Amino acid sequence: MSDSLDSYLEDYYTELRTPYRAVISGTIQKSPITHTKCIYFESAILLSKNDKIIGSIPLEHSTTDLFVQIKFNGFKISVNKIRTYLTPFYYEKLTQYDDLDSFKRNLFQQYDVDYIIEAEYLLQNFYHYHVLVNEEFYHLPPPNENEKPIKAKNTVLWISDKIFIDGKPQIELTPYYSDWSY
Repeated sequence: MSDSLDSYLEDYYTELRTPYRAVISGTIQKSPITHTKCIYFESAILLSKNDKIIGSIPLEHSTTDLFVQIKFNGFKISVNKIRTYLTPFYYEKLTQYDDLDSFKRNLFQQYDVDYIIEAEYLLQNFYHYHVLVNEEFYHLPPPNENEKPIKAKNTVLWISDKIFIDGKPQIELTPYYSDWSY
């Protein structure tokens, strides 16, 4: 067992550059909306106008590490090093005429939307998911005033409940990670 994605990649880099099925496990928690037992959750409000999702507001997400098992090897991974491409476990359309709390009611005026969707995304303990390593590039400020910004790389693990085709996810990135920035 490796203690992180980076140490696992030292031995199995080529293996994870192609999509794999992995068993993912972790600390059991209860999701905030449906109270479902899971190892990772995200809850969000999706904003819809003209039957299209125009934005999202992440509400809550897990922070505990996960364990990824591929074949006979595995590694621990921080949720900051994953990107989830998941089908919503829970998905409820709400209109301004529904019985809403003040936060949700204000979203209709603030964003001029037709409806909002309360969504929850989960990873469940010991389920099989599709995984693929990806590299994200970003720039750090230059060390000195007259120098160029420094290009940096973050290696992350894509996790999906749908298969990757030609190295690409077939579903949207979940709201917490779609708003991710460096």
